[in-house]
Amino acid sequence: MDYLSEVRIENLNTMTVASASRISTNPEDELIAYMTKWEEESGIKNSRRFGSDFPVTEDEQNRGLRGYEYWVSVDENVLLPNGMTLKKVEGCKYAILRITDPMNDPFERIPMGWKKLADWVNSKGFKTSSDNERYWFEEVLEIDRVVYMDLYFPIE
Repeated sequence: MDYLSEVRIENLNTMTVASASRISTNPEDELIAYMTKWEEESGIKNSRRFGSDFPVTEDEQNRGLRGYEYWVSVDENVLLPNGMTLKKVEGCKYAILRITDPMNDPFERIPMGWKKLADWVNSKGFKTSSDNERYWFEEVLEIDRVVYMDLYFPIE
């Protein structure tokens, strides 16, 4: 699995994000297209983008539906269209694993990345605080024409 990096630890600062979620057969592509268009129309530049799956009901799962939430980092004074909310994501320490070319085989590479990251965190004795809302999420990056995905696992 040479497409999975070693785990690194970094602090992520508190950020404000525009957030939208969707349940469908292809929620990632739908939300990314919707929010990218909104970013362009709003003149938002140099934003970071994060996504995460969320659970759906058993009935929705049986119908092939999945849940996804997508964030775009923004200034807290941004005007949002209907269907988006402003969310403050508190900063914390994260264990981060990078996947090279995650879309080459996303249903293998991304779950394998999460498994390796969770196993690493558990083997090191880290824990997640139940006192604060913490998020597990993904960030897609393009560096020198190569696509990467960073997986973020909150730790204490």
